Amino acid sequence: MEETKGMTLFVTERFLSLQGEGIYTGAPSYFIRTGGCNLACWFCDTSYASWRLEEQAERISVEALAQEVADQDYCRHIVITGGEPSIQKMSVSAFIKSIRKLGEKLGRQFVITMETNGTKFIPNLGLDLVSISPKLYSSTQFPGDAPSDWMQKPIPPDALINIAKWLMVPKLQSQLKFVITEAVMADLAEVGDYAERIAELIFSMHPQISVESALELIVNPRIMLMPESTTHDTLIKHSPVVEEWCKKLGYRFCDRLHLRLYDGKRGK
Repeated sequence: MEETKGMTLFVTERFLSLQGEGIYTGAPSYFIRTGGCNLACWFCDTSYASWRLEEQAERISVEALAQEVADQDYCRHIVITGGEPSIQKMSVSAFIKSIRKLGEKLGRQFVITMETNGTKFIPNLGLDLVSISPKLYSSTQFPGDAPSDWMQKPIPPDALINIAKWLMVPKLQSQLKFVITEAVMADLAEVGDYAERIAELIFSMHPQISVESALELIVNPRIMLMPESTTHDTLIKHSPVVEEWCKKLGYRFCDRLHLRLYDGKRGK
């Protein structure tokens, strides 16, 4: 493919595992973890692909990467994650075009998810699911003493606009996964505020959809609350509170299957 020839993607790791979060939880998936991020969340469970970016991250031809994915005989789910994939928008787009073309040739229908913080919008990307994890204020406030290699990065002011754009892409599945920290009440209040502001932005872009309808039919049904955790033990510790609030507020609970199965082991 001429439009993808010579294109590379900056990658920290790739591996076959089970999707641990969201609507495709449990699906065998080939994960491609890109390197670099425009944020620096203190609870990031993949800081080695973000603010502790490791030297072994490498550039890989998107065509070679597509072939690598196709070589996974029984895997039809592909998860482009990070880091933050959207900061490599041209390369991510080229990879998706490559794997779609290869899928047509092989007679395979791949389901492609991109996991993103939602701060950047990429039109016409060709995804099946955009899995957005909007970052709350608590993500920028390191509890206790921050390590010397961590530096606070503010959440871009246009993040909510881009999230609203993602939610309105025709035929694209979307989900909003909010990490709930021990600052539970502040986080929940901010989730509610985010939801209302996103609904207002949808109305501003699509006046035929009222704010109330946008909130009730588009935003709230996509919200998932996820316990802040990087290990099996912290998941078990933090889950009950989040579970109870999901029942009270009507949001979906987002489990973290990979922590239950692999306890945060890398490459799983």
